[in-house]
Amino acid sequence: RQRLRTHIGPALGDILLEDLTRRQVVRWVDGLRSRLAPRSVLHIYGTLRQMMAAAVREGLIQVTPCTLVAGEELPRLEDADPEWRHGAVYTREEVELLISHPDIPEDRRLGYALMALGGLRWGEVAALRWRAYDQTAEPLGRLTVALALSDRRRKKDGDGIGRTKTGAVRQVPVHPTLAALLAAWRLRTQPSPDDLIITTEDGRPVTQPRAYRRLQGDLERIGLRRRRLHDLRRTMISLAQADGAQPATLRWITHTPSRADMIASYTTL
Repeated sequence: RQRLRTHIGPALGDILLEDLTRRQVVRWVDGLRSRLAPRSVLHIYGTLRQMMAAAVREGLIQVTPCTLVAGEELPRLEDADPEWRHGAVYTREEVELLISHPDIPEDRRLGYALMALGGLRWGEVAALRWRAYDQTAEPLGRLTVALALSDRRRKKDGDGIGRTKTGAVRQVPVHPTLAALLAAWRLRTQPSPDDLIITTEDGRPVTQPRAYRRLQGDLERIGLRRRRLHDLRRTMISLAQADGAQPATLRWITHTPSRADMIASYTTL
């Protein structure tokens, strides 16, 4: 919706479908490339391409104008700042600080631990209820990640929790340190199974913008440089591989298998 409102509608919205040409699309993409990162340009163009493909299926146009050549008329998938991604990670010592420093509230420490030790996305952390934590699973418990908080859903129905974007369910083994943090927080809060593990003061899910602002304040408070929430998830995957974890196992825990990856759907680790 945002891509349509901000980038597609203002530039192309007055052109009739049958009048939109490939040359016009190329010029439009060139304009995007002059001011946006390559990844953003590709996402916006991808939205227009889906629209045009739907128009062909509906018989509104005969041929799609979105036939641009990757790497030539379209940018390559790369970061605008080539040095950024290398630094978008936390060290082991920084993770230890974030999940243990007494100047950071306990619930925030637990949230960072769920990302850095479990590989969860923030939307998944915000939607996690105690019933999703199976302490009986060997060796130290398992989290069933089936729901996520969505700002789009929240604006529509006020709650915002629903199935993950792909609809997939992941089983995440609980790291020993994460198990200790969960046990301490449960003892302090005395929750019911249906309670969210982490909430705002009034018991609502913590949105990503709010969690991001809190993270920046916590990083500044303990003397660490600014990074994103999602970099905690990147850190988990990076440090686990550095310590010898198998990439296939990490992929099974942290990402949704593609439809082509049928082995993953028949595997329980």
